[in-house]
Amino acid sequence: MDLLVGNTTGEFTITRSDGTTVPEGELGNIALARTWIDAGNPRPFFYQFDVQMPGDDAGAFHSSDLWFTFNSLHTCWRPFSGWHYELSNTMCDYWANFMRTGNPNNTSHSDSPFAEWTAFDPHKPQAMRFGRKIGMQPLMTVD
Repeated sequence: MDLLVGNTTGEFTITRSDGTTVPEGELGNIALARTWIDAGNPRPFFYQFDVQMPGDDAGAFHSSDLWFTFNSLHTCWRPFSGWHYELSNTMCDYWANFMRTGNPNNTSHSDSPFAEWTAFDPHKPQAMRFGRKIGMQPLMTVD
């Protein structure tokens, strides 16, 4: 079975007793991806949604990526602009490719090439970052 897993930037961030801020959502998903691979499954595709939602200072909160992945920005009260709609279309294309083939890479609805989304590597954790820019970026590693 193929797996696509991800989180929003800073999702479920906590502050440890020593004052260190830790992105628990991201770290939990990294642990899930590693466990998934260790169980003999194919390497998953990991994403990080990094959009500061317009209209207030809520940031990229839990589930804010859903308006983009389901292309439903028009149902939200937030004042989205052109690049938000372009990002949503791109994310929908990646997700549709993943659903069809188990791999999000392909071409978009406009036949433009996608940024290459590499499968999760437990030795060098990276995610596809979805924001104003789209591309692979390193994930947090906290001991």
